[in-house]
Amino acid sequence: MDAIELQTKTNVSAAREMEGKSTMDREERDRAHLLRLGKRPLLKRTYGFMAILGFTTTILVTWEGVLLVFNIGLENGGPAGMIYMYLFAWIGAWCTFASLCELASMAPISSGQYFWVAMLAPRSCQRFLSYLTGWMTSIGWQALVASTGYIAGTLIQTLVVITVPSYEATSWRGLLIIYAVLLFGFIINTIARRLLPNLEGPVLCIHILAFFGVLVPLCVLSSKRDASEVWAYFVNEGGWDTQGLSTMIGLLMSIFLFTGVDGAIHMSEEIKDAAVVVPRSIMASMGINGSFGFGILLTALYATTSIDDALSSEAGEAGYPFLYILQNGIGSLGGAVAMGAIIAVMQIFGNIADMAAASRMWWAFARDKAIPGWSFFLKLDSRTSLPVRSILFTVTVSVLLSLISIGSTTAFNDIVALVTSGYYSSYLMASGLLLYRRLTGAIVLPDMGDSPYEPVNNVGRRLVWGPWRIPGILGILINATSVIYLTIALFWSFWPSFYPVTAENMNYNVLIIGATLLLSIIYYIFHAKKEYTGPIVETVPSDFVTQ
Repeated sequence: MDAIELQTKTNVSAAREMEGKSTMDREERDRAHLLRLGKRPLLKRTYGFMAILGFTTTILVTWEGVLLVFNIGLENGGPAGMIYMYLFAWIGAWCTFASLCELASMAPISSGQYFWVAMLAPRSCQRFLSYLTGWMTSIGWQALVASTGYIAGTLIQTLVVITVPSYEATSWRGLLIIYAVLLFGFIINTIARRLLPNLEGPVLCIHILAFFGVLVPLCVLSSKRDASEVWAYFVNEGGWDTQGLSTMIGLLMSIFLFTGVDGAIHMSEEIKDAAVVVPRSIMASMGINGSFGFGILLTALYATTSIDDALSSEAGEAGYPFLYILQNGIGSLGGAVAMGAIIAVMQIFGNIADMAAASRMWWAFARDKAIPGWSFFLKLDSRTSLPVRSILFTVTVSVLLSLISIGSTTAFNDIVALVTSGYYSSYLMASGLLLYRRLTGAIVLPDMGDSPYEPVNNVGRRLVWGPWRIPGILGILINATSVIYLTIALFWSFWPSFYPVTAENMNYNVLIIGATLLLSIIYYIFHAKKEYTGPIVETVPSDFVTQ
């Protein structure tokens, strides 16, 4: 008799114990949500709504990101292309994360996408599809930690370059700065772990105040382009045959700005009332970040008096033409550096949040025996209940990936592109299966007579909507829009930025993804298939008795 069958026998007694209670307290409800998914509560729940809202907002840092990847859109698409592609990506990402929020409410668990795929997929292929989804999610998160550390480190170095003319910006110096950023993130995530939930609220305030601190001076002091030079001016610096093709390649900028908000999902087992708080925080973060990002995009485009000058400036050649735009707009190098420093600080805090989410995802995947050495990564620190080994692994991967930047920044940019393809592959799999199950009517509303400990939303079990969902035809339309958007975004994430394509400017993302998937499939065939059977049910009857 397996654990699920034993668990079912306790449902009646558990329900009787709950009689006389009109509602469950939050701690008990969180425990019930996790137990019914087959997992024992092991991590400490230290995040409330404001803390996790700050966490998701910090991971996205969309308005800061608009400036950091400004050069991608300037070269392919230009001002008009950037505006329309941003709006397209914002709407598509909002539909995507609304769909994922429905799943997060049904199954608030750190495993995230691969658990949901196992939950929703046909029995014949649920194990293999969830395995691949888990690897794509893990790849995306590990690459994101490396890329945010790289962006923070190189931005700091660029700020030094434009401030101190005698400074020589060598690749190894930039690498040391990247390592310092990663070390700081590791310390906050481990030694100073108690600071992390408490930091998110103040960081959210800095994020909002800094937005107005950059927006207002740039609006008031900068020269303005004509509206026709912003809303109707397209650019094709990539050498592509048509402007439409160039603009679609520039979509990569906007796609990148909305990746990673599922970090809150992978922190679910450390969030109070996760089934409700996670969806609310993600939707609120998409609204805040999306509107701020659009505001700063329009402001920066109106303030860009010369695209060529911005791209050819010292900061532009380093990949950050926004620093030239800020300096030229407000008429002060010191002011531009101060604004750039704030953005660098926000990127550092974003790296801290990325590291936390990536390590939880890796730990959750190890819990289901899907990765090599899973028993090593599964162990939690006895004093803090943190997956310290998974955090250390995440830092180590970023340290090794950062070495690529010494030989080729183009090669490292492919690691950055890997973020998009890794995430969007996992999003597409989960959203597509949700749409399939929704259209077939397989997901039902919860019954008031159900026991709060009834095993649902797991492999082979009844699918029940969580407390946060989008009802009726609107839910179907949003799920369908998500699938369409993700397919388009994933397709364009593999394109190079320039034509003709050479070995130097080639987008090797497809090669990296293909090699990673091939290795994971080989590992699955020869080893993981024997151990990975999908999300493991690790609960026993005694777990379901309320204390």
